[in-house]
Amino acid sequence: MLASAILHLVGVTDFELPVAALACAQVVIGATIGCRFANASPRLILRALALAAGATVLMLLSTVMFAWLLSLAGGDRFVAYVLAYSPGGVAEMSLIALSLHVEVPFVVLHHVVRVLTVVAGASLAFRLLKERCGEFVQRPCSGS
Repeated sequence: MLASAILHLVGVTDFELPVAALACAQVVIGATIGCRFANASPRLILRALALAAGATVLMLLSTVMFAWLLSLAGGDRFVAYVLAYSPGGVAEMSLIALSLHVEVPFVVLHHVVRVLTVVAGASLAFRLLKERCGEFVQRPCSGS
C-alpha cells in the first residue's frame, strides 16, 4: 500500500480499479453480510436495523460534537472537520469535499488516520475481550 501511495503521489500511475471489479466486490461483501441473516427471524432483523440506526445517530452526533470543538480550537471550517470524521468511505467524503470546496487532502488525511485508529483500537479491544471472555462464538454462514 505504501508503494502504491508513493507511485500515485509522484504521478507514475493513476490506476483505478475497473467498475466491474468494484461491483463484484460489493456483491460478495453484501452476500457475506446477508448470509449472517440466513434463517433469522423478522424480529432479529428489525433489532439489528434498530441497533444500526442507533449506532449511526450516535456516530453522527459525536462527529458533529468533535467537529464543533475542533473548529473552535483549531480555527478550521466546521464542515471540513465534519467531513474528516464522518463515518463513510474516503472516496465519498473526498467527493463531497470537492463539491463543497473543502480542502480534500485535509479531509482524506484525517479520515485515513481516523479509520486506522479505529481498526487498531478494535483489534486491541477484541484481543482484550478474547483474553477476558474466552473464544467468541461464530455462527457459520449456512445457518446451522
